[in-house]
Amino acid sequence: MELTEAVPLDKVKELSSLLHQNSISLVIDDVGTGSNTYENIKPALPYVDRIKFAMQNFRMSGHSELIPKYLDFWVNQAEKYCLDMVIEGVEDYKDQVLAKKYGIDIQQGYLYGKPAMV
Repeated sequence: MELTEAVPLDKVKELSSLLHQNSISLVIDDVGTGSNTYENIKPALPYVDRIKFAMQNFRMSGHSELIPKYLDFWVNQAEKYCLDMVIEGVEDYKDQVLAKKYGIDIQQGYLYGKPAMV
């Protein structure tokens, strides 16, 4: 289950407990953008399983040059909290190389397939 906006800590704890009882992972989406700043989500990090970094958010805002800096920061947080790191917005080989440089195995993006109605 993905949290797409910052959620109060008591709700994160409640969700984490419920989901983990049912072997479901809890993911914070779009770390580093919108309301999912480090300051807002730091208290929740011990209760989640993964964090997801969205390169496309930086590209759409015209700040793609900041991707390596922010990615480095979030990879370090994932390591610190023993979380899986997910990268989304992988569109070409260059993005794959960047993900590999940071040891990110879980990748999403148009390179692998466009979103489809199921």
